[in-house]
Amino acid sequence: MGSGKLFKQGIDFDVFRQQVTIYNSNKIHSRLAKSEKTVIQEYEEELREKRPSLYRFFKSISWDEKEFIRSRFSITSHSVRDIKEQMKTGFGIPIIPGSSLKGAMRTAILANFFDVNPQKQEDLFEKRNSKNKQKADEEILHQIFGKDPNSDVVRQIIVGDIPFKKEDLGFSELKVANLTNTGWGFLNMRNRKTENPRNWKFATTIIIENIKAGAISEPFNLIFDDFLNDHSNEIFDAEAIPLGGKFLGIVEWFFKREAEREYEFYLKHDMQKTAKFYKDYIINRKFSDEEVLVRIGWGGGWKFMTGDWLESEQIKIIRREYNLGRKGHNVFPKSRRLMIQDNFPYVPIGWAVLHIL
Repeated sequence: MGSGKLFKQGIDFDVFRQQVTIYNSNKIHSRLAKSEKTVIQEYEEELREKRPSLYRFFKSISWDEKEFIRSRFSITSHSVRDIKEQMKTGFGIPIIPGSSLKGAMRTAILANFFDVNPQKQEDLFEKRNSKNKQKADEEILHQIFGKDPNSDVVRQIIVGDIPFKKEDLGFSELKVANLTNTGWGFLNMRNRKTENPRNWKFATTIIIENIKAGAISEPFNLIFDDFLNDHSNEIFDAEAIPLGGKFLGIVEWFFKREAEREYEFYLKHDMQKTAKFYKDYIINRKFSDEEVLVRIGWGGGWKFMTGDWLESEQIKIIRREYNLGRKGHNVFPKSRRLMIQDNFPYVPIGWAVLHIL
């Protein structure tokens, strides 16, 4: 789950011969605070360079680079623009914010509401803001959930932050799989060229700091407020949906549905390795009664952000109104972010399982 902050090349990390070295900024600044003025000036001059390099700075003042290395790993590309930082507490503990999980649940509830109320879906679609895509669904959400935070039915769901151990942190390299009218490949963002899958190493690299696959979080709170539910008629908007305490079943339904749709998407477009990942690890997985599938964090894509509730004709309409996607391309959205594993970018990110105790 990204913090919104970025590691910057030459300031937080260096790339040399397809190797990324990330430095500990706190250690560097602590050492600088005890250094002579000339050292601080040289550091500031290095940062003003068009392409700064911490390694070059360390070498120029005879500091041992190894003292400041936080992590070092190889990548497939020669260049990286920046690295997205994982959300952490003030003590450096990696977390998934409870608000992110709650947002994913909210999306599932929205999708389920339209699935069981198709006529309401058509009626509310007409209430979209066709002039401002940033506020496109504002009125729709107000009518479904409530007009303000105090009257929002999702207040009944209370989710605490999800903590992990420091050793659960790592870095992953991603590529953007991109469909064209003639097939699929991986996107080179510098020249907007889509590379043949055989040449995927020439595509742009995205690096994220993330929680490692298979990591298990510490216990956290996920509570449904029965008091608010019992007094829902007094607290929430009369037009808003009645939520009830069975929201986890809705969440499970939505994310399993979306996993099935993603599997079909990759299968249809001959992206076999990713389709197999979905089949082996999600579609064929046996979930217990205490497990709920979710997808959270950065990189889920447009469908997981919106709830994937629009009909095909409605998608055509909003694409015209908001100028979404490439003109003349029937598939939307046509891009997926995939993590490199076993020397190929094919693993989707963000999938997790909630264990309800």
